[in-house]
Amino acid sequence: MRTTAFHRDLGVALLSLAWATGAPAQQPGPSKAPVSVDVKESVLAEAPSGTHPKWLNAVPDHVGWAEAGHGQSVVRLDGKQVGEAYDDAKFVTLSVDGEHVAFIGSRKGEWGVVVDGVERTRHYKYLGPPAVDFAEGRVAVSACNGDHCHLLADTTEIGPEFEEISRPEMSPDQRHIFYAGKRNGKWVMVWDGQIRGPEMDAFCDCLFSPDNARLVGAGRAKGKWTWVIDTLAGPTYDQIGVVAFSPDGKHYAYGATNAESTGPLGIGKHKTHGFLVVDGSGEARGEGSGFGSAFAEFMGQYSEINRGLRGLTAAFNGVSDPIFSAEGKLVYASQRAPDAVALFIDSLAVGQYQNIISPVVTFGEGTQTYFVVRSDTTLTEMIDLRPGARIVSQSRAVIAVSGVRISHDGSHRAFEILRGGKGYQEGKSRRALRRVVMDGQAGPEYDALGISYLWFSNDGRHLAYVVGGADGDRDRMVLDGNEGRLYDLILPGSVRTTESGTITFVALDGNRFLRVTETEK
Repeated sequence: MRTTAFHRDLGVALLSLAWATGAPAQQPGPSKAPVSVDVKESVLAEAPSGTHPKWLNAVPDHVGWAEAGHGQSVVRLDGKQVGEAYDDAKFVTLSVDGEHVAFIGSRKGEWGVVVDGVERTRHYKYLGPPAVDFAEGRVAVSACNGDHCHLLADTTEIGPEFEEISRPEMSPDQRHIFYAGKRNGKWVMVWDGQIRGPEMDAFCDCLFSPDNARLVGAGRAKGKWTWVIDTLAGPTYDQIGVVAFSPDGKHYAYGATNAESTGPLGIGKHKTHGFLVVDGSGEARGEGSGFGSAFAEFMGQYSEINRGLRGLTAAFNGVSDPIFSAEGKLVYASQRAPDAVALFIDSLAVGQYQNIISPVVTFGEGTQTYFVVRSDTTLTEMIDLRPGARIVSQSRAVIAVSGVRISHDGSHRAFEILRGGKGYQEGKSRRALRRVVMDGQAGPEYDALGISYLWFSNDGRHLAYVVGGADGDRDRMVLDGNEGRLYDLILPGSVRTTESGTITFVALDGNRFLRVTETEK
């Protein structure tokens, strides 16, 4: 049976923001005139005629892909074939320097892991995406023959047998391997070949503590979700937020939400109750705005909270995702009453606002707090509880702020504001009206799928970002306000920057992979 990969979508509600300008209130409009940018393109690689690139992967200056065509599948690195042809190939993975490539290839329904053209494992009916330590030459992959699944480490099956297993994850220090296994309808976490923690109905994510010593997994039991820390499961809720660790790794905290229907059969208004879990103990913190409406009840529409791992905000959930400051203080926001959200530092309320639209973040030396409040159509920054710049939204209200980037010296900040319609808010579409604001100056607005790779040069003079789906499914790069041309795809992971403000990336244009360099003149 095929393995089950972890779901890493934390939902459209994951928000983070930090910006400071001290500018007066303003209506988002055209930014300053863009600078002149010199653009150079060179062909890095080209897919052969009659083939279709898939499983694209890129790092700066290198691109790898599997291609289908002519009745076979081959993998190419910078256009050169790696290894032999297969019936099928997928899960192309590159080393950080782009000098090495791994993938899985199949012949006659049997799959094996291939590293730099050499088959490294036995063949199985199913293999998941491999985890590869290119520096040490290690391979870990989930391997199944029917319902008999093991973790395959190089050529050896390790750990217990399961009916399904997830993709293995290596800790950042490459010393530990984690995966989840399913047996008799229940999932368990496995750390270095040993079962850890209780049985759950599902696992959706895992991470490691900053010191790589603690294993953390998000799991579901009887329809409710919790974080399993080491071997202990915490209290369960309809939604759980992102877990945060203290700087010394000794403490952890996360927010959570339960939904309560106020109408029969789940129709109509739902209340949301926020909880804060600290070191495994949960306490109620506030009631959020909830969801559903009298209109929905009249129309007989059924509403239900989007369960699982999500980003939390105080206004909707009753509590925000907490963080720890550099001093180890717990910082979070909580709804205290309608139109009254308070900021807490170590359980002490230090300010109250109509609506904190962003999570609370820290910056600088990690001791300064930042968040954004919304009052009607106005967004106002708060830096250490002092108001900064204000921006007045347009006809469609701002529903999210995200993608914060702060320059190295803290003097410049940029972020995305998002105005989404009904489809976006219901999670049916990622397309929304998006724009980047830098130091109070708004850039062009796009009806786009997303904005990514917001980047500042160390001196704060240069800002770049990628607009995904800027025109249909096509992407463009924006550097210092200059809108680059459209490409079929700007490959994630391929962007490289320099302190002089030069940015390079790999873009797919038809069947050609281009190395694009943009520099301010």
